[in-house]
Amino acid sequence: MVRPTWVALALTMGAAQLACQAPSPAPAPTKPPLSASSGEQAARTTLRPNTGKRALRLATWNMQWLAEQDGHGPVPRTSSHYAQLAQIAERLDADVIAVQEVESAAAIERVFTPQKYTAFISDHSGAQDVGFVVRQGIKAEKLPDVLGLNVGGVRPGADLLITVNSHQLRLLSVHLKSGCFRGPLKRSKACSKLSAQVRPLEEWIDAREREGTAYAVLGDFNREFYSSAQDEVWRQLDDADPIGLQLWSPTSERRCQCWDSRHPAFVDHLVLGRALRELASTTSFQELLYPPDTQPKYLSDHCPLSIDLGLSVDGSGFGATPPAAPATAPSPTLPASAEPKSESPLGPVITAAPRGEASRAAGSIKGNIGSRGKKLYHLPECPSYAGTKIDPGHGERWFQSEPEAQAAGWTKSPNCP
Repeated sequence: MVRPTWVALALTMGAAQLACQAPSPAPAPTKPPLSASSGEQAARTTLRPNTGKRALRLATWNMQWLAEQDGHGPVPRTSSHYAQLAQIAERLDADVIAVQEVESAAAIERVFTPQKYTAFISDHSGAQDVGFVVRQGIKAEKLPDVLGLNVGGVRPGADLLITVNSHQLRLLSVHLKSGCFRGPLKRSKACSKLSAQVRPLEEWIDAREREGTAYAVLGDFNREFYSSAQDEVWRQLDDADPIGLQLWSPTSERRCQCWDSRHPAFVDHLVLGRALRELASTTSFQELLYPPDTQPKYLSDHCPLSIDLGLSVDGSGFGATPPAAPATAPSPTLPASAEPKSESPLGPVITAAPRGEASRAAGSIKGNIGSRGKKLYHLPECPSYAGTKIDPGHGERWFQSEPEAQAAGWTKSPNCP
């Protein structure tokens, strides 16, 4: 049965906020250094990457009022829409997914099949629950919800402990208060609620630091971290206290491409503590885009985000070896409309990059994007080839052939022979 809170919550929220918001002007973001530091940090167990194996993929996905039954709730999806979402989940191919705006575990199982995944949901009674989806075979334990985040009837945090080849990871799925995407935390009622959520979130992070536990906070923060060093929320969370605390999210260095970048600043984030930051493959960050002929209303107004960690998830207690990764690695931030035609009924959706494969493995032709957005490809024999750098974070990519580059919207550099 669909809970009666659907209508009330939908009316109070008004129009749903999209996964990305328009950013305010800010200086270029900086990446925190990788080298560590204090005696306290050095004394802790360090997670070491397992090379040559399938990496652990963490993801987050706000699923926009996902319901158990067709036609129910503010987003009245049909069976066809659920089938499309299930195909997108297959393409995401993540091992642990933090989910938000879900009605129940049964709703999650319409997208993530129980034969492959286990759903964990918060104890919050409402239509916008948070939780996790974990690949079968990965040891996972649901811990008590972080109730301090449920400020004024918003949402608690879903706390999960997973074990990966003897390493324990604490993960928190959050959906913070909407309506205070940037700026001071005292300028509105929404900002006051968000401000009240920062303290319990900081306490959860600080507790993991003191334990020496590897951790991440994943989900819809409803807050822009594009220039994290300038943001009041980020500064409170990443305050170097306890000693050694250092947070990082790949979204603070990129622009959002979801639904044609109508709001280019991410509000969904993958915030990693130091231990997981040092295992993260920064080039593996992916924003999985939807087909260009679909609408946010029936899929989701948020695109799934993921990143790979250097912890092996094949063998050693993880059941059957997962299927092989795809042979090519499209850019994580290239708009879906620019991708080559796909045989999938979903159309040209960006897929997750092969685990552990360098970007150049996709080809030897460089697809560069100029300062004015012009897309030019450079062949190895072109004079500009050696000096051209490829940054996947800005939508640049490698190609295997000229026809592939041209089909994706690139043209040959004028100085090429």
